[in-house]
Amino acid sequence: MRIVDSERLQILHLEDDPSDAYLVRRALQMSHLQVNIKLVQSRGEFVAALAQGPWDVVVADNALPGFGSPEALAILDEYQP
Repeated sequence: MRIVDSERLQILHLEDDPSDAYLVRRALQMSHLQVNIKLVQSRGEFVAALAQGPWDVVVADNALPGFGSPEALAILDEYQP
């Protein structure tokens, strides 16, 4: 069971490029939002993380090898309509 911090946005970030993941994390930190970010890099990790949700926000790279945001959105809709 995951303990949810109601003061923080729970963000699931689907990204396979470490540089891009860093830039998104840095931008969120600089926004002064209180966030918890879970970084996943593949379809399998994404599905496993969704099962651990709920998530307030999902940020997804448009194209990962063999997987991208359109498919991620369809999977997300199954877990959190």
